Amino acid sequence: MNALVFSLLALAAPVQRPTIPFHGCDPEVAARFEIGPHEPGPLRLVAVVCASFPDGDSTPPLLSPDGGALARWTDDESDGLQISPFDGSSGRVIPNRVSAVFRLFVGLESQAGGWAWARDSRSLWAVRQPSALPGGFARGPLEPVRIGRDGAIHALPPLRHSAGPLDAIKWIGGDGLALAQFGTRGAYYRPVHDDPAPTLAMVDAGRGRVLASLPLLGVPEIGDQMRARGFMARDATARVLRDGRMRAVLRFNAWRAPSDAGAPEPPFRPGHWLIWTQGEPVRLLPHAYKDFVRRNASMTPDGRRLLVSQAVQAAGSDVEHRPSPPPTPVTDVAAELLDLETGRSLWRVEVRAEQRWNSPVTTAVISPDGRHALIVVPPGPDHYMTYALVDMRNGRILQRLRPLSAWTYTQSFGFTADGRRAWFATAAELLLYRFASS
Repeated sequence: MNALVFSLLALAAPVQRPTIPFHGCDPEVAARFEIGPHEPGPLRLVAVVCASFPDGDSTPPLLSPDGGALARWTDDESDGLQISPFDGSSGRVIPNRVSAVFRLFVGLESQAGGWAWARDSRSLWAVRQPSALPGGFARGPLEPVRIGRDGAIHALPPLRHSAGPLDAIKWIGGDGLALAQFGTRGAYYRPVHDDPAPTLAMVDAGRGRVLASLPLLGVPEIGDQMRARGFMARDATARVLRDGRMRAVLRFNAWRAPSDAGAPEPPFRPGHWLIWTQGEPVRLLPHAYKDFVRRNASMTPDGRRLLVSQAVQAAGSDVEHRPSPPPTPVTDVAAELLDLETGRSLWRVEVRAEQRWNSPVTTAVISPDGRHALIVVPPGPDHYMTYALVDMRNGRILQRLRPLSAWTYTQSFGFTADGRRAWFATAAELLLYRFASS
C-alpha cells in the first residue's frame, strides 16, 4: 500500500464496529460496508481501499507484493486481466483470452492459475492462448507472456516439450519460475489429440527453459491411476527453496478402478502426496482422502511442511426455498500441519460447524516468515465469514476475524510481502490489517 494511505492510519484497539478510513471509495460504499465483530488479537483493521474495477464476474483478486494494486481475471466479454492501482491513477483492462479449463492448474476452482504478480509489482506473469469461439476450446498451447502495469503485453520465449503442448502453468515465487503441465489436456483442443506421455515440468518461463521433467505415467501408483482415470491431481502447491531449487507437492486422492456395468465396485486404492524436488527422485506419501473431500494445501516457506485445510460444513442439504431438515452440526479438522519427510501430523485445528454456509474453495495462506497462517473456519450465527489467525508453531488460534458477510462472493486473502500486514478482498474492495507489533 502506498505511503499516502498509511500516513492516515491510526492503530486504535479493535472494537465491535470499528470506525475506519475509506480510501478511493464512493460514499455509498462506505455507507453500506459492514464489518463483523472481531476478537482482540495481533491484527488490527486499519483501512478499506476501493479498486476502480468495472462491473463483471471475476476470479478472486490478488494484491501486488508492494501492496499498491489489485489484479483479477474476468469472465465477461473482455476475458482478460484487470489491474487497479491505489495511487489514484486509472486502472487497466487487458484483453487476454485463455480457454477456461486452461486457467486451472488442477481440476478445482481454488487452483485457478495462469497468472501471478512479478516480485517487483511492475508487471504480471501470465499466459495467452488461441481459442475457438463459441465454446472456448483451445486451438493451440498456452503462450507465456509478461503484462506490464501499463497494459503492454510482452511475449516470452515459447516453452516446448516432446510430451506435448503447454497445457497448464503455476507460477512460483514471482521471478518467472513455474510448475507446468505438458500433454495433459488434449480433449479440450479442437481438433482433439491424444496425450500419450503426460508430463510435469519445472520451468524458467522468463528464459523459455525446461529445467526438470517428470513423466507421470512412470511414477508408481500415480501412473496406474492416470491410465485408468486420466490426470486426476486434486491440489498442487510449490515453493522456491532457499537454495534456488523448486519443490512441488501434488495431491492424488484415493480412487477406484473402473468396473463393468453390474459388477461390484473394486475397493479404493490409497491416495498419495507426490513430492518432487528439483534434482531429486520423486517421493510418495500415502493418505486416505477420497475424491469427494475438498482439501487444499500450502507449503511452508522452508518447503518442509504442508498446511492442509478445508472449509468444514454442517451436514445437510444445500437446497433452498423448500422444507428440509435442519443441518446437523459437524466437528472436523479445519487445518492440519504435516511433516513432508514422514507424513506425521504435527498439530490440528478442530472446529464445529453449526450451519450450512457459502464456503469458498480456498487455500490457507502462510505468512512469508512462516510464523502465522490464515485459515477459513465456520461462521457463527451472525453469518460473517470467519478467518482464524493461527500460530504455526503449535496450531493455536490467536484471533478470529470477521471482515465480510458469509454471502459476499469473490473473496481472497493473504499477507503482504513484508509479512507485517494481512488483507482480505472482495471483487473490488480491500480490507487491510496490520500486526499490532509492526
